[in-house]
Amino acid sequence: MKRTLLWIITIAMFLPFVLTLTGCTSAPSDDSDPGGDPSPDQPPSTPELNDTSDTVSTDDTYAQSQAVITDYLNVFGRTPVIDGALTMFWTNSGFSFAFHGTGVRAKLNTSTTNQTYYGYLNVYIDGATTPSTTICVDKSGTYILAEELPVGDHTIEVRKRNEAIYGDSATISLKELTVTDGKFRKKAPDTPKYTIEFIGDSITSGFGNMVIDGGGEGANFSTHTQDGTMTYATIAARATNASATVLSRSGICYLTGSDRDSMYPYYIQTAALPGKSADTGYWSFEENTVDVVVINLGTNDTGARINGQAVSYEQYKEHAVAFLQLVRANNPKATIIWAYGMITESRGDAIAAAVNELANAGDYDVYYCALPTMDRATEGVGVHGHPDALSHLISAVTLADFLEENAYLDLDHTTTLRDAVLIAQQYLPADHETLTAAAALLQDGCDSERAHSAVLAIIDACKAAFSAQ
Repeated sequence: MKRTLLWIITIAMFLPFVLTLTGCTSAPSDDSDPGGDPSPDQPPSTPELNDTSDTVSTDDTYAQSQAVITDYLNVFGRTPVIDGALTMFWTNSGFSFAFHGTGVRAKLNTSTTNQTYYGYLNVYIDGATTPSTTICVDKSGTYILAEELPVGDHTIEVRKRNEAIYGDSATISLKELTVTDGKFRKKAPDTPKYTIEFIGDSITSGFGNMVIDGGGEGANFSTHTQDGTMTYATIAARATNASATVLSRSGICYLTGSDRDSMYPYYIQTAALPGKSADTGYWSFEENTVDVVVINLGTNDTGARINGQAVSYEQYKEHAVAFLQLVRANNPKATIIWAYGMITESRGDAIAAAVNELANAGDYDVYYCALPTMDRATEGVGVHGHPDALSHLISAVTLADFLEENAYLDLDHTTTLRDAVLIAQQYLPADHETLTAAAALLQDGCDSERAHSAVLAIIDACKAAFSAQ
């Protein structure tokens, strides 16, 4: 499967941030399947193509026989084809494709119809940098990805917003794509230059990051209040021209053998976690190399117990060393960064010591990046005390700069500025002078340094506005 992506930068960034929270506008069409566990499809057959054509026929026979046209899709993350369906298990997993026509429908299956755990897909049309629409996949059925577009060539990118099976958080499967008034194009959209793999917990999953006031009294986990496409990880990846592969789940640890779930045994599997899995087969690291691996684990390890005993500093360090060695064994050429500290710094010393131990043993491409600890008084707070989108933005700036300096990625904070404007709409009125200045910069064009300064100005303005409430 091709694993590519198109990021065409546009100015269409000024939609209200809440659209990604409430914009589930694409309801299933009348041919929706009933809710519940769907029966599996058969694997797709290979279409017959004219070698001189740049399109793939989408007549009724083709649509019925092709469960997923993976030959013409860019597939993001560890996204296996299971029983003929492209399975979006992990946060930020998804696909993109090019077509000639006026719209596209997708036949989707979901693993749950429980409202607390609905699956959400962000859809980006023609290189949009903010979601063109957000689909709430509340049951298995056929959904509109795009419609009533001008006749011509278009691209669509789809990303899963909710996390992997925390509680019953939905797994979404793509069974079929159908183009309206046209055909798929054989050449998929272009891709970012780099790939970064993020390994994390609720922070990397975007737990509760869609609110700034904790979500109100009695707020609890809901996929409705998380957006894994707007975290420190995905924002930093966009800033460094990278595609973000995310392996994360709320509550997960790096410790093994403790009284808490560990990511360690699942890292080498394709799509597996404690309790539920989509694909327990071994992941092919050789066929899916990444440029950088960023680990953000350790927050849930605090207070863990092994054999009933409190975990010592040495144990925290030794287990961090073991996790780093696991990642290095499977990614021999990647830069490895352990980024930590957004909620607490309590395990930072042990993790930094583990990084130093590997470096002293001759691994000179492993680093520790201290991320800014969130300030609930000035930045707001997500559900259950998690970082909100502003805190994610602040850490994304730190991480993106670190990636440029230590992993030698191409940094352009213009993309960060677009994300910052979107996030700031929760804090600032649309006519706020800081947003007006940012819009002018984006309209007229600016370099990374000027964009970086504008991002910092937005962060300061948002903090001041929140503190004044």
